Amino acid sequence: MNIFGLAPVVKYGNEEQMGRAAVETNSLYFDAWKVPPTDRIGPEGSGFRLIMHGMNAERILLSGEAVGIGYAALRHTARYARERVVFGRPIGQNKGIAHPLANAWCQLESTRLMVMQAARMWDERCGTGEYANAANYLAGENAFQACETAVCCMGEMGYAKELVECLWRYM
Repeated sequence: MNIFGLAPVVKYGNEEQMGRAAVETNSLYFDAWKVPPTDRIGPEGSGFRLIMHGMNAERILLSGEAVGIGYAALRHTARYARERVVFGRPIGQNKGIAHPLANAWCQLESTRLMVMQAARMWDERCGTGEYANAANYLAGENAFQACETAVCCMGEMGYAKELVECLWRYM
C-alpha cells in the first residue's frame, strides 16, 4: 500500500492476527530511504542499540499486563471455587483445587516483584535489559500457567468465553 505518495520508498501492510482485535499489528517497509545526518537520533550505527533500549520499557509494560491477566484468571477461579458446591462443600476446600491456585498466585506474586524491580530500574535510568527480559519471560510463563490452572480448576466452566477462556487465549 502506498503512503505519503512514496510507493517505491515506504510501504505498509496490516497483519491479521488471532485475539486482541482492539490492537492492530502492521508492517512498515523502508526501501532506499535516506536520512540526512541532521535528522539522525544518536550517532550513526547506534540505531539498533537505541531501539533495543526503548524495547525494555515495552517489555516491562507487557509483563505487567500479563501478570494482570493471570491475577484476573485466579480471581475468577477463586470466586468460582467458593461458590461451586459439590458433595455439600465448596470445591475450593479441596487440596486439588486450593494448592494449584495458591502455587499460581505465588508465582504471579514473585513475577510482579520482578516487574516492579525492572520498572524501578527503568525509572532510575539504570541498565535494565536483563531485568526487562527476565520479567518478560517470567510474566509470560507464569501468567499462562495461572490461566491454565484456572481453566483446569474450573473444569468445563473454564472454557466458557465470559470467564477464564478469553484470558487464557490472550496469553
